[in-house]
Amino acid sequence: MSRLQSCCKLLGMLLLVCCSNLSGPTLLLSQEVRTGSAQKVGVIETSDLSKLVLDRMAELKKFEAAGMTPPPQSFGLVDVRSDQERSVSVIPGAISQEEFEKNQKKYSGKVVIPYCTIGGRCGEFSRRLAQAGWTVRSYRGSIVEWVQNELPLVTPRGEATTMFHSNGGSFKIPPKYKTVSN
Repeated sequence: MSRLQSCCKLLGMLLLVCCSNLSGPTLLLSQEVRTGSAQKVGVIETSDLSKLVLDRMAELKKFEAAGMTPPPQSFGLVDVRSDQERSVSVIPGAISQEEFEKNQKKYSGKVVIPYCTIGGRCGEFSRRLAQAGWTVRSYRGSIVEWVQNELPLVTPRGEATTMFHSNGGSFKIPPKYKTVSN
């Protein structure tokens, strides 16, 4: 790629970021970088993910209050932890890896955001998705960082909880959360 082409590509990306309202999928897609036919694995920070999740929670409440069906979520938040870990709590709106793999067409064209406990398992899953051509933003801080930022958790039934499965790890977490490790 020539220097001029590189500068034009960079300028285009900057314009996309600066001219967008930086919310929802625009924020996620503006970070997209292609490398051949596969995607590069991007990352999403806690501040950006929490905005997406909290905005979606507020949107769901509005539609529910109005008795209307909400639009589909603009991203797929995928919890790649074990069934045992997910049975304690998840980030609101998350689905399991199995559910994602079974219903991939439902998430076609959406940014996929995997997470786990501290980032290892979601990193591997993110790489596999990127190699398959998905747009991926790995949440490397994963659920530990989510809890450290005192963000909401829900049970698999969608009820608010402060329980957190640590997967046997010892993490510094706020006192309002209760750790489960078995």
